[in-house]
Amino acid sequence: MQFETESTICAIATGTPNATGSSGALRGALRISGALTLEILRRLFKDLDQSLLESNHARRHPGRIELPELGCIAVDVFYWPDRRSYTGEPSAELHLLGAPILLEQVQQRVLASGARLARPGEFTLRAFLAGRMDLTQCEAVLGLIHAQGQREFQVALTQLAGGLATPLKQIRQDLINLLADLEAGLDFVDEDIAFVQPGEVSGRIEHAQRQVSSLLEQLENRQGQGVDFQVAFVGPTNAGKSSLVNALSGTEISIISDIPGTTRDYVRTKVRWKGMQLDLVDTAGFESVLEPGPRAIAQEKTRE
Repeated sequence: MQFETESTICAIATGTPNATGSSGALRGALRISGALTLEILRRLFKDLDQSLLESNHARRHPGRIELPELGCIAVDVFYWPDRRSYTGEPSAELHLLGAPILLEQVQQRVLASGARLARPGEFTLRAFLAGRMDLTQCEAVLGLIHAQGQREFQVALTQLAGGLATPLKQIRQDLINLLADLEAGLDFVDEDIAFVQPGEVSGRIEHAQRQVSSLLEQLENRQGQGVDFQVAFVGPTNAGKSSLVNALSGTEISIISDIPGTTRDYVRTKVRWKGMQLDLVDTAGFESVLEPGPRAIAQEKTRE
């Protein structure tokens, strides 16, 4: 997908319903970035503090905005006038109550004032293009958004703070210095001058290798599991498969009965265990079925 970076973009940053059914948050925020940011603020807030408009550093302004049918609501305006913002361009955040209807109506006002809706990842893309973040930090932003456990969150946070970029730069600088020492020795080979000893060369290379291996391990921890681990419970009828799935998931997702063949189709439920996402699959118990019908189909599903 092609992204153009000249327009002013906006998006609700937090506090809206999501795929898990969250009903919002106590506070919400809407982010604006681009050349028209200040003009949009002027259109939305007639009482903007003049010092905020003339400031050359980030400022906060307690404002109010008029919404259709909802009246006047309080909105805190945070404004970054220059490249020191997240995206490296004039930016603002509007902080208000986290009710989804309020955030959506404020967003409509911002869109009507000259902004367009940001695409997924577009704020971070602009931060990268402006030199505010490197690729490892951009990846860490995605990791923070999708972190499903404390470990993944902490690793992504460390990466965002330069936990990968800084040591990579140091490794590169050390290897450049080593190369310079080797080349200098070649220039003075006839004079028997050594700028670095053979043992030191191998030691410095091995040290760089250990550091790279450590960073690769950190990357793997950041990425977490690419897919859910699927665990299928199979066995004879009435062996307790459904009871075990219910116990592990803490639900009554599988029907339990003493009658053989109660589970006809596979039943799936997801659980988290020690930071891992597991997809538990309860299957129909193995049995000999001679005639076609639902029980025969269930056996085919189990074998699949």
